[in-house]
Amino acid sequence: MMRATFLISIILSFLSSNAMDDVRSLYLQAVTKQKANTELLDILDTKDQNNPLVQGYKAVAIMMRAQYTPNPYYKYKYYREGKSQLESVIAKNGNNSELHYLRVCVQVNLPEFLDYRDNIEEDVQVLKNALRTDIPENLRIMYQVVIDEYVKTKSSNP
Repeated sequence: MMRATFLISIILSFLSSNAMDDVRSLYLQAVTKQKANTELLDILDTKDQNNPLVQGYKAVAIMMRAQYTPNPYYKYKYYREGKSQLESVIAKNGNNSELHYLRVCVQVNLPEFLDYRDNIEEDVQVLKNALRTDIPENLRIMYQVVIDEYVKTKSSNP
């Protein structure tokens, strides 16, 4: 999945045109860079807090903070806080495919013992359905990479 994240970030840098593209690009960098995660949270604080995508990316960025702290208490705290926020925004905006993209990215990368994998199949299906619609090219690429990685992982771990 890390290789896919790198590929997506390169492609997004060439396709930037939307107000959320800076957020998407930083999100992909935040997966492996603590500084990018901090920048992402700072940028999200300047965006419209009523925007479901801002809420979704913020929830995921909070969860990603867990990987950058050595303290188990804070790791779990960030995970629970972000998960709660992400589930809340998806419950209110279930038709937003990008929120499903964020959740599937989280769920496939979390340790299994956290037991947060219930929505992977559903989210992948939402992404597949979104590919059949008129969505921006950068989202099309992001969704396809995640779907391809999921299918490859699923076929190697039946």
